[in-house]
Amino acid sequence: MGIRDANAIKQSRRIAMIWVFLSLGASVLVGIVGRAYFATTLANSETVFMELIATLFHPVVAGLLLAAILAAVMSTADSQLLVTASSISEDFYKVLFRNTPPIKSCFGLVVALSSLLLLLHI
Repeated sequence: MGIRDANAIKQSRRIAMIWVFLSLGASVLVGIVGRAYFATTLANSETVFMELIATLFHPVVAGLLLAAILAAVMSTADSQLLVTASSISEDFYKVLFRNTPPIKSCFGLVVALSSLLLLLHI
């Protein structure tokens, strides 16, 4: 993602800073509300948003919101796996063997399986 015109950098910077301010402000607000709402401290303080959703919303709405969180996590994990596999196939394989890999998708499978093994041993 690049910018088309150098004159648009100033506007883009403003939009980015507004977005960062809103998103970080909302996350701080969730923490403050969670701390005030729950009388006892949570076992894992990182789950305050999910706990608020589960307690404040109807189960159908809570299920949709929790599914949205899961979708965002899965999308991020998928992107990280793709970047890692691409990095391995483009950078390391070309340096070691001096040519392009025959099957790029095999590196994605290798990264996915090694991530699964790492997850199971942690």
